Amino acid sequence: MKPFITIFTPTYNRAYILPILYRSLLDQTNKEFEWLIVDDGSTDDTKNLIDQYIQENKIPIRYFSQENQGKHVAINKGALNAKGLLFMTVDSDDLLVDNAIEILANKYELIKDSEDVAAIVAVTRHINDTSLMMTNQRIPQQDWVLSPYELKYKHKVVGEFSMAFKTAILKNYPFPAFIDERYMKLTVVYNRIAKKYKNIYIQEPIYLAEYLSDGLTAKYWSLMKSNPKGAKLSFKELVNYPIPLIDKLKAINMYWNFQNKEKNLSFKDKSQDIPYFLILIVLLLRKTKIFHFIINKP
Repeated sequence: MKPFITIFTPTYNRAYILPILYRSLLDQTNKEFEWLIVDDGSTDDTKNLIDQYIQENKIPIRYFSQENQGKHVAINKGALNAKGLLFMTVDSDDLLVDNAIEILANKYELIKDSEDVAAIVAVTRHINDTSLMMTNQRIPQQDWVLSPYELKYKHKVVGEFSMAFKTAILKNYPFPAFIDERYMKLTVVYNRIAKKYKNIYIQEPIYLAEYLSDGLTAKYWSLMKSNPKGAKLSFKELVNYPIPLIDKLKAINMYWNFQNKEKNLSFKDKSQDIPYFLILIVLLLRKTKIFHFIINKP
């Protein structure tokens, strides 16, 4: 029987913590899911651990491996092979609340026939204190159907979210990949989807996160610097989205910081798809103290 949802876990040398996620999946009140794992070149005991879980035959598990190429490439492989109607990435150091699949199944009934809704989105809570990982207000008790831009800029709700995408939609938006780069911001694809689709934002907590010292979040800026092509792409594309001008200028400033390291490129080549006048505005503003204050504000 086709699973309702694919719980997807990209993993790299996380055999020591995967059992916590596994137990949270065993405890689900709704078992209509598959656990699809893409091992991104682990050198620890990950494969043997997953083989053991498969032999236990308590939940459907499918395991794939690839050379180390990064989480974004692993997601591409996962989405391509997913059997579920929904596709939800659950990182190896995180877990789901016991009724997460049940909640998603109920919410899916609200959007399954809505061609303009791409995902079910819930606020992430911290694994230790279950506090909302947000910088300001909560999502109201009622479900909201709106775009991420409306959520952030109209309703001023920002924070960490878990997303269960309609698999058929996600398959149409693979992450770009650059040779010799192993990191890409997930927002590159999420923003592309948001240009066409809305999400349903729900109040119920379903996802508990733990940010470990060996995780991608902890290494964010070092990863951006060591993967400059992906970083430049993420900032360049923000200019074309419906965001406030100041946020576009911030994105251009970050884009230019990466692009300007290419000493062999002309100004025209460095600008690429960003309008010249916006580049010039940023370069002029960079000379002012107020701009440095503004761009460092969250």
